[in-house]
Amino acid sequence: MNSGITKVGDTDNSYAFFGSSGSSYVCRKGYYGAHSLALEVLESLAKKAKTQNIEVMVLAEDTNWEEIEYEKSF
Repeated sequence: MNSGITKVGDTDNSYAFFGSSGSSYVCRKGYYGAHSLALEVLESLAKKAKTQNIEVMVLAEDTNWEEIEYEKSF
């Protein structure tokens, strides 16, 4: 979760996600999921978001990250 993904980069081994706040995250290809503690936090955030009519989605492992239309700003 972050301020909003604005673009994604692709290398042989990883994806780089760039956020509107200037943050970036590198995720290795072939690895998908989260540690059980991180999943607990995500589930809690999703429940809280739902009370504000905000939907938190976990995208499928086979998502084509380069075809998603990312938010430009909030």
